[in-house]
Amino acid sequence: MANEDFTTYTEVDQNNQITVDSSTRISTISDSAPGQAYVYDDFGIDYFDSDWSFQFEIFFEDNLLCYYSALTNQNNKSANAQDNFDTIAVYETNFYIQSKRLAAYTSDIFIKTNSVLYFVTFERNGSTLTAYVRTGSHTGTLVDTLVIAPSKINWRYLNPTIGHSEIHFHVGYIQNLDLGLSIEYTITPLDSVCDFVSSLIIATIVYPRLSRKVFSANPACFLCGTKKIAYTLDANTNEG
Repeated sequence: MANEDFTTYTEVDQNNQITVDSSTRISTISDSAPGQAYVYDDFGIDYFDSDWSFQFEIFFEDNLLCYYSALTNQNNKSANAQDNFDTIAVYETNFYIQSKRLAAYTSDIFIKTNSVLYFVTFERNGSTLTAYVRTGSHTGTLVDTLVIAPSKINWRYLNPTIGHSEIHFHVGYIQNLDLGLSIEYTITPLDSVCDFVSSLIIATIVYPRLSRKVFSANPACFLCGTKKIAYTLDANTNEG
């Protein structure tokens, strides 16, 4: 598994409230002028169509509003304008797991503490959404388990952070977002150094960023140009 590279995501930020600090961290600041502000990636229509499990870390210093790891089907709107979403959110003294289905919201909440680094596992199993919130590490002290069961929707866009157009971001950050995606591949036959090296190139470079579904091919060897390698890649799994 690997952390998402936020430098490959798209940033919309009217009032300079967001900073992509590095490939694995996004920071936010509060601002007196509300506006569109979010970071997203397009995974393709219905990409998130089965169970998933994300892990990430979030930190905040105040009681303003921010949404984290929001799954949506609209990429040109702030959170309040989205028709539907599944997300982790913090606002005032509350830490939420929350879904929106048109005008209906479903939430589970605990009382948060500011200036604490929270380690979050956010997952879907069937129609059940669960957030395991810990401190110290993803296997550290369990602070709370939040559970809701909204209607299941297939998602296209992932927003590591997304603002509400009328309520400002808080001061904080999200980092080390791991979507639990793995690459599975088979090489036939695996009988030469060429096959082995080519399989590594296929797994790390050739696989398209936005085509994480299964595909197969039988290309010529990247090294010698003649030997054939059959392979299958599947990065739409949490099992590795």
